[in-house]
Amino acid sequence: MLYNAHLDTFITVVEAGSFRQAAEQMNISPSAVLKQIGLLEKDLGVTVFNRSRKGVSLTKAGESIYKDAKFIVTFCDDAAERVRKAAIS
Repeated sequence: MLYNAHLDTFITVVEAGSFRQAAEQMNISPSAVLKQIGLLEKDLGVTVFNRSRKGVSLTKAGESIYKDAKFIVTFCDDAAERVRKAAIS
């Protein structure tokens, strides 16, 4: 993996709409999801989610990183695939 794996968790939370649902999709505990998001927020120095009893929504910073995170993950996955193909050519 060529990127911070917390981006995968972030994307899953955004698309699932809650930490609990993201945890179910990822087959990990909700506390593990919360920890990963906390580490991502610490690394970025910003809060990416507004948290409420009804779920989560993105902050302005979260909205900004969401599109970039999807691009980064796709780009890195594609790059890793190109490297693997080049190695067997």
